[in-house]
Amino acid sequence: MNERLQKAIRFCFYALVLFLPFSTSGSQIALGALILLTLVRSIIERRLPRPSGPVGWLIVAMVAWVLLAAPFSLDFSTTAPRLAKYWIWLTYFVSLAALNSRETAQRAVKILVISAGVTAIYAIAQHFFGDAVPRFLVPQVKLWQKTGGYYHSVALFDHHLTYGNNLIVILLLGLGLWFAVQGLKDRLIIGAALTLGMLGLLWSYARSAWVGLIAGLMLFAGLKGKKALFSALIAVVVAGTLAASLSPTLAGRLRRAVTSSSNLERIYTWKTTLDMIADHPLTGIGPGVYRSLTDSYRAGYNINWTAKSHAHNSYLQIAAESGIVAGLLFTAILAVLFVFGLSRHRDITSNTTQRHLLAGAVGACTAFAVSSLLQHNAGDAEVCMVFQVAAAILVYLATETGDDP
Repeated sequence: MNERLQKAIRFCFYALVLFLPFSTSGSQIALGALILLTLVRSIIERRLPRPSGPVGWLIVAMVAWVLLAAPFSLDFSTTAPRLAKYWIWLTYFVSLAALNSRETAQRAVKILVISAGVTAIYAIAQHFFGDAVPRFLVPQVKLWQKTGGYYHSVALFDHHLTYGNNLIVILLLGLGLWFAVQGLKDRLIIGAALTLGMLGLLWSYARSAWVGLIAGLMLFAGLKGKKALFSALIAVVVAGTLAASLSPTLAGRLRRAVTSSSNLERIYTWKTTLDMIADHPLTGIGPGVYRSLTDSYRAGYNINWTAKSHAHNSYLQIAAESGIVAGLLFTAILAVLFVFGLSRHRDITSNTTQRHLLAGAVGACTAFAVSSLLQHNAGDAEVCMVFQVAAAILVYLATETGDDP
């Protein structure tokens, strides 16, 4: 019975990672099934589910603080339904519970990367043909058109920032997998999927994701050694220069990324969010209230505001919604993952599957953490769930012992 149950749990985990690159509904259905089966296993084994390790306890503490602060929301009728979204933070716990071998972790990353690569074919077609590319089983969206008639790729999501930031976590995990696999066939398959994913990311025009990927890539390369870090730096510069010279659209997007006048809205969005935090430091304004409160904080600025749904920064957004403590707990989750992964990677001296996959997981979590400075990734289920899978893989590999399978 337990063996069958474990197989069912593993199957649902593989289904979860399969759906993460393209289907929110599919991934959440798989998550729901995974939660149910994990609870059934706990009942059979007469073992009370509990957080494992500091990352798990920090996640519990953050979500608990959000729930405790919620009744003090400035508009509880808006906040109450938004609390349900926090159930996706169970992704970390059930993913960690499903990882029972290094082989399971490697296979899950392989499924995730190949799924993202196949999805990227569709995203690349969107870049060139826009709304002419049909979307099956999901609502059609109006793609953003930019210079030269090209479009932001969104794949089967509804926003290019969601797609781009979902991809960076997968690409870093996949890079670790590429070094971990041995056979030529596997390396070609993973390499092709990563190449397609990189093109999808490039043509998503998601600058926050580009920054996150570069940060994660530099860390990953640094774990490989000084030569790898230098090579990665050269590769990023060459690729950026080449892309900008071949595409006026990309060149303009890159220029706007480093021009302060092009980022005034985001800068003042952060400033007004800090004002919200200063006014409501303990329990925050309440999840979901940010949109209705922004106008009152922005009244004194002569800025052409185009967006007001969130702070474009997960650390500030969580602190504004649920108080400084919640923001610090979210920061602590990422900091502990970073330190834990780096310290364990240093202890593994041989180039094993564990070491390569762990480097990819550390790079993936770093990419999420850095891009979250520029985008509210923690509030985007498609991004937050794939991050939690990467975090679970990191923790599992950092605590797992034994030889490669």
